[in-house]
Amino acid sequence: MIKSSFHARPYAYRTHQIRIHLSGISKPILGDRLYGKEGLILRGKGLFLYATEVSFPHPIFGDNLHLKIDMPPKFLKFMEGEKRRYESMCENQIEKNKNSPVKVRIFP
Repeated sequence: MIKSSFHARPYAYRTHQIRIHLSGISKPILGDRLYGKEGLILRGKGLFLYATEVSFPHPIFGDNLHLKIDMPPKFLKFMEGEKRRYESMCENQIEKNKNSPVKVRIFP
């Protein structure tokens, strides 16, 4: 299972726009029960989709508001766990192939 992080900028501001488009190109969002794939739903962890920045005009004064937050802790924790899992997998593969006549190279 490949997991990655990316940036998207919706223009139409339609409900579920990002979720539908990503699912349509076989890149569903982790934890998406509605548009996701079986095996990519993490029980009890929720949808792994968030906005770190939003900009919009103030509804009364018209000034442009720009709000920014850090990545939620559950994302950082998940990515750290995945990194450890990947590194462990690479170490196991290297150990397994030490005595093999065929050498396998793993690229991080």
